[in-house]
Amino acid sequence: MAALTSGSWNVSFLHGSGAQGMDTSVGSKLKTVNAIMTLVTGGASPALGIPWPDKGKFGFTFKLDNILISNPYPFSTTTVGAVTVSGQHIIAMSNATAGKIRFLRLSSMSGTSARSFAQVATTLTLGSSMKLYVTALGW
Repeated sequence: MAALTSGSWNVSFLHGSGAQGMDTSVGSKLKTVNAIMTLVTGGASPALGIPWPDKGKFGFTFKLDNILISNPYPFSTTTVGAVTVSGQHIIAMSNATAGKIRFLRLSSMSGTSARSFAQVATTLTLGSSMKLYVTALGW
């Protein structure tokens, strides 16, 4: 299965096409855009995550500073290596330093009954049409 890249994302404004003015606000030399990021093809997510879409897809000219994810539990079924998990066992997280969407899995903490999230150390196989509702920050 092919690795997912920044070109694997389709970005649409939250309130539909042509509504950029409704979904964009400007303040303190920073634009915020409410959008939906959708995977257009299924594929393998590298262990370090899928690169963000290009800044131009959000209507930014100069830079894309961060992506805030509103629905961090986007998966109903995901294959992690040889294990298939369902429900809210895998979450998506934006990494501003690396400019990628990374994935975390629910795991047990050593020696306790407590649960924690740890970065997925292997490749994830993701289906197409996965949607993330996001707020992008940039200019």
